[in-house]
Amino acid sequence: MSPKTSTPLLYALLVALAIGCAAIPEGTSAPVSSPMATDLITRTVPPPTPVLATNVAAGRPVIDRGGGISYPAWGNANDEADFNTTTNPDGGRWGNQTNYGTFQVVDLGTTYLLHAVGYSLDWDGAYVNPLTFVVEVSTDGQTWKEVSRVVHPYSATEGSNQVDVDIPLAAVEARYVRYSEPDDGAWNGWGDIFHLRAFALAVARVSATAPSVSPLPPTTSPIPLVPVMTVRPTEDEVWSVPSLWNYFDLASGLSLTVPGTREFTAVLDVNSPLTWPFFWCATDPERLAENLSEMSVQFSIDGIVVPAEDILELETETDEWTCHYWATLLTDWQNGSQTSLRVEYSLGQQVNDGQRDFPAGDYAYVVLVDLSY
Repeated sequence: MSPKTSTPLLYALLVALAIGCAAIPEGTSAPVSSPMATDLITRTVPPPTPVLATNVAAGRPVIDRGGGISYPAWGNANDEADFNTTTNPDGGRWGNQTNYGTFQVVDLGTTYLLHAVGYSLDWDGAYVNPLTFVVEVSTDGQTWKEVSRVVHPYSATEGSNQVDVDIPLAAVEARYVRYSEPDDGAWNGWGDIFHLRAFALAVARVSATAPSVSPLPPTTSPIPLVPVMTVRPTEDEVWSVPSLWNYFDLASGLSLTVPGTREFTAVLDVNSPLTWPFFWCATDPERLAENLSEMSVQFSIDGIVVPAEDILELETETDEWTCHYWATLLTDWQNGSQTSLRVEYSLGQQVNDGQRDFPAGDYAYVVLVDLSY
């Protein structure tokens, strides 16, 4: 959608997505029964094309390692700036002795439901032995589960063997990922491990703000499966996929003008993707910028913060309003579960959108969803 949106279209979208501001000017009638508004509610949209999801290992710390070397051509394994950047998508190579029990353990910072892992390897091709690479996962840093074991063939000529591979997995819980070249007696000289990756669609279990990078104590009780996945939508999906508020006919209740929390209940009887939007509007871009400078916005599911990389932000403008949108896409609902969807925003001080004042404080909308389909 172009930045310039017709007034009737924006009004329909305001009715569909309205949260947290005086979206419809007083005395103005929004065409809620227009074809556009009806279409947003009833359109059947196929699930989005599967994606590799978010690389949740990017930039995460290496908390344990072994088998490294200090050889300039392959990288200094004893240099913290070197070994601790192997999760950096743009660099970071760790020199190691291949097939010598080499390993690195990456702390993802919280427990995720992983759908794929990936890595890049570079090793001396002068030897005729294959290179075995193993990936294991753990939720506590003590008990490990092997999820991938690949034997990479050797090169028929001298030089370097190079591998860059992403491996799909059956969904598995993990906070810690161990990447290793087992000691199988097949010497391959020296090499590099780099671009270590782990892909997830959503946080699975624990607090997304866990600060520790040391292994956690063993988990003593089972942790429930994540009830719904989040993924960053495209701009087209923001406008075409039905919104949470319209699907459950909740838009009319999105009208907080003072700090507080408003709760809704809903029953989802079909596994259908829905957008979960929030927006704020003001009468001109300058006023909107001033409002946003005093505002913080957070989405959470059952108390777990939705990652920033799963949220799309964009702006639209008409003759009357300039609006800033935040939206995530909800998909893969788990039948038979319950979940709490919360979007909250805080104002550091009182703001005015050009028509009314909004006092400083915390505002929130919570949807309690029963999944039964």
